[in-house]
Amino acid sequence: MKKSLIALAIASSVTPMIAQADSPLYGRVEMRIVSEKNEELDASIHKARFGVKDQLALKNTENLIGVYQVEFQFDANESSDESTTEAASSSVKNDVTVRKAFVGLKSNFGELYVGRLNNPAYSAYKNDNFKKGSAGFASTRSRLGNAISYYSPAVNGFNAFAAIAADDTNTDDNVDISVFGARYKVKPFDVVLAATRVQDDYLGSLQHKDIINLGIRYSQDNLTLNASYENAERETGVDQQLLALTAAYKMGHTVFKLGRDELSVDGGVDKEQWILHAGYNLDPRADIYIQYNAENDGAGDDDAISTGLNIHF
Repeated sequence: MKKSLIALAIASSVTPMIAQADSPLYGRVEMRIVSEKNEELDASIHKARFGVKDQLALKNTENLIGVYQVEFQFDANESSDESTTEAASSSVKNDVTVRKAFVGLKSNFGELYVGRLNNPAYSAYKNDNFKKGSAGFASTRSRLGNAISYYSPAVNGFNAFAAIAADDTNTDDNVDISVFGARYKVKPFDVVLAATRVQDDYLGSLQHKDIINLGIRYSQDNLTLNASYENAERETGVDQQLLALTAAYKMGHTVFKLGRDELSVDGGVDKEQWILHAGYNLDPRADIYIQYNAENDGAGDDDAISTGLNIHF
């Protein structure tokens, strides 16, 4: 009874905040049904996220703004309780994953953030705009933990960025990951060039890894074209080159997308996939979609059809 009252009290306090347009609370729930070659039908909650983010003017300073964000990911499908199946259990027991947790400062001198945050280099990957299989071949991580990032002010559309990750791991280096790059963003173009250095043994890389990213986006009226190139070099000589292309066209509340990913692995197995996607916006906060993925043998030959409903606030 006490637990029910506590849950009701929390829901009563949170609901009015969510209803406000300027609420710091946000979230997303995405349902996905996948029919994949040589696999059983899978119906799942693909994303269940809840977060809080806001910024505030620091009164005892001049033109300084404080920023914070914390975002959680909930696994609503696989249960850590092995005594029951996922579908038969009335609930699942899982740890909550922290996707982002950072604080920062913004001023006329740029933006500085510390914590678990977006990897600035990932802004060069312009093709993570599908559902299943999106960015599946990319080596660049979308987020960094124990990180510090800086973005310079934009001048005539140009700005620079840098980031480091340092988490006291056994890599014999104070800095485990370093990122440097620049961006040019003036409509209809958005161009990002970034370089990343990953130290030996960090994040299981097992060898030093240098990554170069180049991303180009052209967006005019209802048409958007994306191109991303990624070159990952390792000391072992097993290098990878990824080329990803996307075309998207909007017609009213409907959007059609076509994607092509090609991953070349020196001395290894090359991977390729086509993605065809159609989505419809039911509301500014809700959309449905259907998508088809076609892979070559190197990527697993796991052709799939998926559909889903996404709602966010």
